[in-house]
Amino acid sequence: MFKSSLPSQSGRLWKVLPLTAAVAILVLALAVYVNHRRIGESDRPLEGVLHAGIEGFDRHARSVVLDDRGIKMLKNFTGKRMVMFAGAVANHNDRPLDVVEIRLILFNAHEAVFESIRTPIMPGPYTPPILSSETRGFTVYLEDFPESWWASRAEMEISGIRFQGRESER
Repeated sequence: MFKSSLPSQSGRLWKVLPLTAAVAILVLALAVYVNHRRIGESDRPLEGVLHAGIEGFDRHARSVVLDDRGIKMLKNFTGKRMVMFAGAVANHNDRPLDVVEIRLILFNAHEAVFESIRTPIMPGPYTPPILSSETRGFTVYLEDFPESWWASRAEMEISGIRFQGRESER
């Protein structure tokens, strides 16, 4: 009495479902592969960076100015202490600046108890180089540091720079 004269849809569902799952798995695998390649590329050391203490660093570093915009002690969501370093880098050179490494130093009184090198400005898909007469701000968070630090003093300084085209000069 209540029979449907329309054909059953379940047969079509079982034909389309495996195809849809296979396409979804293929897209996911492709996304993981592309992301893994980007991570591997960013783990490589940057070439052509002039570091403090190397000949020519002082001459080129005069054209790069680090503006300290504040260092603050914070707590993350788990209650662990962290330090936020905020600053800006001004490029007064005629070539674009594409790498800036900064050295973060934590002091107890006048004694350095911890140092770390970070690279807030480096080539990437969302980070264009700093052009001549341009200033770019940055923020760096430091989470892993000794519990013995009294949170009395912290400093940052430029420890490495690279101007675009620098590696071609070598």
